[in-house]
Amino acid sequence: MRLLLSLSIVIFFATVASADLYFWQDKDGNAHIADKIEKVPEEYRDKVRVQKSSEPSVAANPAPSKETPSGKTRKKTKATDELYGDEPLSWWIKEFKSLRQEIKSVEREIVSKRQNIERYKSRLTSGKKVSKSEAELYERYEKEVAGDELRRLALLDELDRLLKTAREESVPRSARGE
Repeated sequence: MRLLLSLSIVIFFATVASADLYFWQDKDGNAHIADKIEKVPEEYRDKVRVQKSSEPSVAANPAPSKETPSGKTRKKTKATDELYGDEPLSWWIKEFKSLRQEIKSVEREIVSKRQNIERYKSRLTSGKKVSKSEAELYERYEKEVAGDELRRLALLDELDRLLKTAREESVPRSARGE
C-alpha cells in the first residue's frame, strides 16, 4: 500500500513535468520509475508501463475555443470532436478502452500463471518428476504474479482517477463505459 501511495505521489508531482514516465518492477519486486527509456535496464524494457506526458493547461478552466494551438479553426464535423476538458470525446473513449484492455490482459496473465503454478504444485504433491526448466518456470511465475498484481492495482487506480476526471469534465457515461 505504501508503494502505491508513493507511486501516486510521484505521478501526481510528475504530471507538471513534460517528460514521459517509465514504470517497471525488478525481479525482487521493487518498483522503479525513470524519465527516460535509456535509464530502464535492457531486461525490463519489454515490461515497462509508460505514463505519457500531458500538456499543462494555461488556465484551470479555459474557455472553449474554436481555434487549435496551431491557430487553425477547429471544424465540428463529428460528435467526437467535442471537447471535454482539454481532450475530444474520441480521446476519452480510446483511453478508457485501452486502459480496460490492459487491465484484462494483466488479469489473464495472472490467471494463466496461477494455473501453471497449481499444475506444478499438483505434480510435486503427486510425486511426479519435475524438470529443472519446469522448476525455474515455477519460480519465475511465483515472482511475476506478485508484480502483475501490483501492476493490476496500479492500473485500477489509474482507471479510478480517469473516471473521476471524466465525471468532473462531464464526459458522457457511454464514453466512460458505465
